[in-house]
Amino acid sequence: MFCNIMAEMARKQISKQEMADFLGISVKTFERKIKNTANFSIREIFAIQKVFNNSECTFEYLLFNAGEKMNG
Repeated sequence: MFCNIMAEMARKQISKQEMADFLGISVKTFERKIKNTANFSIREIFAIQKVFNNSECTFEYLLFNAGEKMNG
């Protein structure tokens, strides 16, 4: 699960419906992508980063999967 995307959505008070609408996908598809059972497109990742408009929201931060171990 991409917890950092969800955390940033909560901070900005963006609902799943709003994010799905912004990305042009259904809420169900967005939920599958957040759960990592479907892949985000590059366009969607750039769009998500743009929504948060925060220099600290790097791709690495947004796409960190809590179920994966960090290298290093």
